[in-house]
Amino acid sequence: MRVAWRHVDFNLHMNYAAYLEAMEVGRWDWVARAGQLPGWLYRRLRPLIGSLDIQYRKELRPFARYELETSVVDFDRRAIVFVQVFRIGEIEHASARVNVLVQGPGGLLTAEELREPLPESLRP
Repeated sequence: MRVAWRHVDFNLHMNYAAYLEAMEVGRWDWVARAGQLPGWLYRRLRPLIGSLDIQYRKELRPFARYELETSVVDFDRRAIVFVQVFRIGEIEHASARVNVLVQGPGGLLTAEELREPLPESLRP
């Protein structure tokens, strides 16, 4: 991805809302690549942020090309635990740990209901 002008604040670096927006795209991309998107849409599942902890280590300047690595590292009682890292080359610019609750028509799904449909290779 690349830092666009609309992502930049008065300090000439990517603002916090742009990080959150990129992370949202990264999590949806993970769901799609894991083959879960059709099932989530069919079952009318909705992800909800339970908690988010982000550490900013180095600024991302305008037009900088960066990579966002998104992975599932654990399942809490009712949450999928994602780790998302912003990098340029080998340099880590920010990292976040995000607990995502998934709500269906009958309420929040349990960790087992979230883990079950995942391929074995994607289970932490």
